Amino acid sequence: MPDDAVQRRLGRLMVLACATAFFGLAPQASRAQGQCATEFKDQTSAPVTDGSTVCGTAVGNKCTFQLELCVNQSEGSCTPNDLKRKRIHAKGHCGGIGKLNVKANGTSSVCGNSAGVNVKTKNHGTQTG
Repeated sequence: MPDDAVQRRLGRLMVLACATAFFGLAPQASRAQGQCATEFKDQTSAPVTDGSTVCGTAVGNKCTFQLELCVNQSEGSCTPNDLKRKRIHAKGHCGGIGKLNVKANGTSSVCGNSAGVNVKTKNHGTQTG
């Protein structure tokens, strides 16, 4: 296999690993306060599910994902609750994760603004950082 093809595959694997690590740090507000999901959406406004990939390109030693945080996302037979916290923040070790927040609006399904989240990489995006 040519080196370019190997680099691309390793880069894709790195993006998947970073996204998986990042989404493991999703806020737990919905679990503690209601039945409906708290989820991340990518730049296409599609929900990011466990084990899925997010389109991202590693540049230098970081990979940037454009994400938004959403609360009271109905799935199946859940009942949205009036969240006790009026502003929900994402927490984690990735740069920019604190910018992901959403203002709760009663039992409505709402999303915050999109923000860039940086994930550190090694070897120009071929290994986790």
